[in-house]
Amino acid sequence: MQLITIIGLLICYSSTFAQLPAKSERNKIKLGECISGGHFLEFYRKESKNKPSKLLKTDCFEMIGYERVTIIGKTAKSISLHFSSSFVVAIDLIIKFNDTDSNWWITSGEVYDPIRMDYDSKVEECSTSFKILLENFTEKIDTIQSQVLDNKQNCKYSYSISRRLDEIHIYYKTDDVNERYSGIGRIQAYLERYPLATNNLSKYNDIGYFLGQKGLFPESVYLLNIIITKFPDRTPAYINLGDAYWGLKDQIKAKKPYKNYIDLMKKSDKEAKIPKRVYDRIK
Repeated sequence: MQLITIIGLLICYSSTFAQLPAKSERNKIKLGECISGGHFLEFYRKESKNKPSKLLKTDCFEMIGYERVTIIGKTAKSISLHFSSSFVVAIDLIIKFNDTDSNWWITSGEVYDPIRMDYDSKVEECSTSFKILLENFTEKIDTIQSQVLDNKQNCKYSYSISRRLDEIHIYYKTDDVNERYSGIGRIQAYLERYPLATNNLSKYNDIGYFLGQKGLFPESVYLLNIIITKFPDRTPAYINLGDAYWGLKDQIKAKKPYKNYIDLMKKSDKEAKIPKRVYDRIK
């Protein structure tokens, strides 16, 4: 899901400097509100070993569309600045103090994005690394926004499964499932919520089949391999797995489950029911 956030910049005053902070105040960051709107960051930077620290303030900044700016994590040498709203994705900016150059740097941005209209409450969490001097925060805010939202990296996904397995089964059977519902993590979440067992084996095998029919071959392969590992005599899982590998154009890997399927069907005196395509694909 592509979300576009427009960032506006409100400059209230120029950066200011104040000398001689107390020793206990060094390396601290404070978040303040500008009288005319927006926020500013106030922080200390030590110029050198022989010079006292300077108090610096950024120009006022404002992200249009973001209702709240808060500090959510803070140590002597790091801070997390949280931008949130009811209508756009949340952004966290990680700011750290560098002992080598005695500067505060914005080192990374993180995005927390609950995917709307997802039946399994999918959440995307991404982090992007960069290095921007905190003094330049206001003038670089557009660059930061672009890097965090448009160049997502190191993304992880989580799910909160509330639907019953029966509902999930019906959904994959009847609905227009597409790449939006791709991802092995979703299948893992189902298995964590409803562990594979004898009483739900048939439903999971069906889901593996439905995934393949919808073109979600990696997800199908993942689930069906788990099924045959725990239930090696589950005959239908083998032909479904062979078909999923075939869908991935991995004909070599498809042959083994196809052959296992043939063997199990012969043992059950059901050789006549083996589809012709299975024999064609193991040649």
